[in-house]
Formats: sequence, structure tokens, C-alpha cells
Amino acid sequence: MTVFRLTPAQGAPVLRCAATLARATERGLREFPVGLRSVELLGLPHLAALAAEGWPLPAAARQCLEVYKAVQRERTRATSKAQAIREKARQKAAAERNAKRTQEQAEREAWKAAAKATRAAEKRRQQASARRAKRQAEEEERINGAIGSLGIDWSKGPTPKEVRLSATLTPGGEVATVAGELLELVLNVENKGQAPIKRLRAWTDSENPLLDRREFVFGALAPGQKRTWKVPVRLPKDLTSRRDAVTVKFFDDQGELAETIVSELNFVELPRPSFAFNWQIQDDCQTCNGDGVVQRGEQVTLLVDVTNTGKGAALETFAQIKNGADENIFIDKGRFQIGELAPGATKTA
Repeated sequence: MTVFRLTPAQGAPVLRCAATLARATERGLREFPVGLRSVELLGLPHLAALAAEGWPLPAAARQCLEVYKAVQRERTRATSKAQAIREKARQKAAAERNAKRTQEQAEREAWKAAAKATRAAEKRRQQASARRAKRQAEEEERINGAIGSLGIDWSKGPTPKEVRLSATLTPGGEVATVAGELLELVLNVENKGQAPIKRLRAWTDSENPLLDRREFVFGALAPGQKRTWKVPVRLPKDLTSRRDAVTVKFFDDQGELAETIVSELNFVELPRPSFAFNWQIQDDCQTCNGDGVVQRGEQVTLLVDVTNTGKGAALETFAQIKNGADENIFIDKGRFQIGELAPGATKTA
């Protein structure tokens, strides 16, 4: 279907539907004897504009226009849908860009925070290192002053190329030290080398905690010079008989030396006590019958005589009783201090 607008030489133009321009022109010439001024082929958008202006359209043109409008509506919906999809994609891309920028900003902030924390930690580490160095210097100065007050030369110096020491630790294994006595460890050392040794000191190494980590301080030791250091050790009275190996390790200002000595100490335990006891019941309460037998309802006193039948004195002795029979028996006081109990002595609890 083709729509033309025929404009006569006189009068208002009209719309005509024709198969071809020639037929429309012939019809126009017959209907308009005065002739046509123009014949204009109209497209669907032009028809839609004319219909909107109120022009009367032929039926075929109106049908064609409805189809055109339907197509235009579908095209508009498709265009709107495409625009919505493009807008959604644009918004998604914008959201992704914003998220990326936010993530990058967060990463930059995190990096800045981490760098700041690292700088703060490094500053704290340096401050702590400075405090430690200061404390070490103060501690070294205090130690130097304390050692110097003992008449010991505690000056620094390098380790000699050849260290030769002669040392002895007394008492040896042939001397028996009794438990409870004051043991005096004596370390004698002589510098047999050709160069002085600075800040010479020694430590003991032993499985016996009484003998382990005992320190001997000698300071500067010139070639051929001898020095002695004594360390008192109070032995406990309950120490058992035993023999303990002791290794003495030497150190100078630069660290541990290769020189060591190994000795042995002999300990003898004190004579052990042994106990014998007898007991009796005193039922002298107001409700007791005085027969020396514990009966229901009585409040009795248990007297225990403890005798040391051993060869050694008992130190800080105590007696203790407990109820091993009836849960209805109540003990008011079950622990008694006896104190020191010499061999053959008897005390009552």
C-alpha cells in the first residue's frame, strides 16, 4: 500500500492510496480537472504525524499506520529494554569501578596503616634496644664497681692466642663432707700462658643443684699469676650420702675457654633417727566412766609417748593421728609439734 498526498492547483490537498504513482496521478487528474500542483509520496512517520494533526486517513492507510505503530511500540520496547540493559551494564561497570577504587583506597589506607605501624614498631624496637643497651651499660658499670670493690681488676681485653691454665677444686672426693655443714668450695687457678687473661671467671656444672652454677671470679690474671676464690655452700641436714661430679668451665671477656677441670665431691648423711611409741586413753570427762576404754558419747584424750631409738637426732619432729575407722569419731586436734628429739629421748604428745 502506497499513500500519496495530492495537492490540486486550487483547494486543499487530499490523501490517496494507490498502487503506483501513475494511477494516483491519473485519478487525481480525473478528480481535479484543474490539475494537480504536486504529488507527494508519504512515508509512515509522515502519516503518523498527519494522523496526530487530525487528518482523515484512508482505511488502508489507517491499517498500515496501526501496524507501523505496533512495530514502533515494539521497537520502542526493544530500544527501552536495550537501553535498560545498557544502563544496567553501565551501572554495574560504574559499581565495579567504584568498588575497585574503594578497594584500592582501602589497600592504600591499609598500606599506610601498616607502614605507620611498622615505623612505630621500629621506633619502639629502637627505643627498647636503646633502653636495653643503657641497662646493660648500667649493669656492667654496677658489676664492674662491685667487682672492683673486691680488689679485682675487671678491665676488658682480648683472648690470648694460647690459653694455658692450671686449676684445682677442693675438697676432692677423698674428703667426706657431712650433711648440715658449711661446705667451702675453693678454686685455685694459675695462668701458665705468655699473655694476660682478662675478666677470667668460672662456673660449675653439676647434676646436684647445690653445686650447679657456682661462680668463681678472678678478673685479670697476668702470666704466672695465681689466684684463689672461695664459694661457701650450706648443705641441708636431710642430705643423703652421695658422690657428685663437678665440671668447672672457664670464661674470659670474649666467652668460654677450652680449659675445663672435673672433680668429685663426697657427701655423708647424718645418722638417721628411728621411732618407737606407746599410747594410752584418758577418759576423765564428766560423763566418762574412767575404765580406759573409748565408749560412745565419751570425750577422751589420747596420750602418745614417742621415743627416738635411732643413732641420729630427730629434727622438727611432729606427731599426727587420723581417723581410719568410724566416721562418727571426731578428732579435735590431730597434729602435735614434738620438736628436736635426741637419740634415746622420749616426749609425749
